[in-house]
Amino acid sequence: MYKKISLIAVLAIIFGAASIKYSPKKSKEIILKAMSDQQECWNNTDLECFMSYYHHSDSIQFVAKNGVNYGWDNIYKSYQIGFPNAEAMGKLTYTIIDVELYGKKHAMVTGKFELERKNDKPSGYFTLIWEKIDGKWLIISDHTST
Repeated sequence: MYKKISLIAVLAIIFGAASIKYSPKKSKEIILKAMSDQQECWNNTDLECFMSYYHHSDSIQFVAKNGVNYGWDNIYKSYQIGFPNAEAMGKLTYTIIDVELYGKKHAMVTGKFELERKNDKPSGYFTLIWEKIDGKWLIISDHTST
């Protein structure tokens, strides 16, 4: 009896694991949804929510016209200084140009951003490197140009 139950359990695990397949289409959909959610966080003036899509580590990097900034805390502080209120943040719009997967755990997103503010409309391009960490897609590198 126990051998029969054990065999059934082993077969269920094997066939269950075999049915879990990597889906590039699903990975792209998840990343695009994350980008949309991140945009919504920004437009709700919620920097903590916006930053939740960045990997919380000292090795994450943000590259912009002033150079390279390392570490989640430093990047967050830079955003707080540069965008202290709703007027400074404006309304963010992403236009995704391409999502390229590199295996099961890495992706590169290329796109354009536009900020609509009262007195100006800054825009530029970005390249984001995403990594699947503990089952969640997170940004590990951000290169943004204005």
